[in-house]
Amino acid sequence: MAAKRSSMQRALRTRDAGLKSIKTMTRLLVAGAVLAAGLFSTLAAAAAPGRTKAGPARQRAASASSANSLSDPGLGSGAGADANLSPPPALPSQDYQYTSPPVVSGAS
Repeated sequence: MAAKRSSMQRALRTRDAGLKSIKTMTRLLVAGAVLAAGLFSTLAAAAAPGRTKAGPARQRAASASSANSLSDPGLGSGAGADANLSPPPALPSQDYQYTSPPVVSGAS
């Protein structure tokens, strides 16, 4: 009877030790996942910053700078346009007839 009792206690201690190690691993994995999510959100926020609430003075300055950037000759046609650019390809000829693909219904 004593041998049966000691093997039962040993089995219980082994089970408790396994549960304790699983509990520890679970806690570490959850902490790691939270840390990884925090790092990812920090990197995403730094890579693509969002808009900030601007007061009237900042809005006027932002609109003035955007107006200046539209007249920048390096942005498109103008004195700073690249001479190596080719014109866009020609449009389809006037006699081109577009045929739409047949409509297929699953109910018929």
